Amino acid sequence: MSVWIFMLFLPFLNSALGTDQIQIPDKPFLIIGADCGEGLDSTTTVWDVAMDDQSNLYVVDKANGRVFKTNPNGTFLCEIANRSMGNASLGNILWARDTLWVIDIAGEKILMFQHDKWVKDIKLTFRPYSLVNLGQLICVCPMYPDGEFVLLDFSGKRVRSFHTDPNIAGNLSFVSRPPEPNLWRVIKTIGVDDSQLLLNFTYYTKMAFIDLSGKLLSEWDTSTTFFSRSRESRFGTVPRFFSTTSTAMGPRGAIWVSSCSKDKPFCGRLSRFHPKSLELIQTLDMQKSIRRIRFFNHGKTLAIFFDEGVYFYQLT
Repeated sequence: MSVWIFMLFLPFLNSALGTDQIQIPDKPFLIIGADCGEGLDSTTTVWDVAMDDQSNLYVVDKANGRVFKTNPNGTFLCEIANRSMGNASLGNILWARDTLWVIDIAGEKILMFQHDKWVKDIKLTFRPYSLVNLGQLICVCPMYPDGEFVLLDFSGKRVRSFHTDPNIAGNLSFVSRPPEPNLWRVIKTIGVDDSQLLLNFTYYTKMAFIDLSGKLLSEWDTSTTFFSRSRESRFGTVPRFFSTTSTAMGPRGAIWVSSCSKDKPFCGRLSRFHPKSLELIQTLDMQKSIRRIRFFNHGKTLAIFFDEGVYFYQLT
């Protein structure tokens, strides 16, 4: 009897743990990119996107140095920021609490917008790379592991800052000589929950979980989990996989990672992992290389960045 009861509740248990299988539709419901979307031309190069509570999109057009807004159908509405505002290099963006947060990497600042109007700049003393919504705070994450992490409240006021455990940056010294100066050290940071970050290193086979004091909680060795595909550069042969991996927190708290696969000439594999045990839950293969992944609408919308643009999928 107890076995039957367990089997009855197994689907609900799997769903709660995020171990059930997720399907990605064959076709996206929206594509944003060069010549994809009303008012967009062939020069549009999408670097990052954010989605507000009404499903409007904010798009960083890297090639043209601007941020523009579209409606949920991808129709151009207005331009939010551009080079004429003195922005040096627009990077990642985040929508949180009715505010659009935009990184200016080279300008070492964060731009704040409300109601599609500029509010203020938040000056920093380092090059920011990622923005993470921690629920009650915004974490501005540096480009390099020895940089400063800054916690802001939702008015943009600085709450406090921290640096990572010296062992994290120190471990990188054991990596072979950098194939591309500084690029090899770039970290891509996501929030696992409201008190924990996951650092993904370029050209390094480990990821690091840290708390909001910078303390190293654990390391995730990915060298045996993922396949690394090499490429040639002017610095010699370098592992392409570790420079193109993207991580994101998906539905029901699972960690999603994009990677290469042995039987494909491109890096189009998506893998889902349990956030605690890091057990592999599911793998999905797309048919072209993935640059980045993002989740919106409480994990119901998946945005996959391909070379030609961003494809939006409604998950089931």
